[in-house]
Amino acid sequence: NFNVIELSKRAGISRPQLYRRTHDLFGRSPNHLIKEMRLKEAVKLIHKKYGNISEIAYEVGYNNPSYFAKCFQSRFGILPSWYYMENLRSA
Repeated sequence: NFNVIELSKRAGISRPQLYRRTHDLFGRSPNHLIKEMRLKEAVKLIHKKYGNISEIAYEVGYNNPSYFAKCFQSRFGILPSWYYMENLRSA
């Protein structure tokens, strides 16, 4: 359940200050950075054949596999299930 509040606590700064710093450094919001980290971790789990897409979605912090699929497709241009199948074929 890692979120912006948790990130700001761990960084020892307020949420507005965290937003300003991440936006200045990366040009992105903290939410966007967390989402990006989750999606990259999902790709790693797919390559490791961790489990099915729903299990991977829950493992990386998404509560809704459909929303995970939407975010994954938006980021990588392919549904996670198709990516999973392509990964199986190339192995």
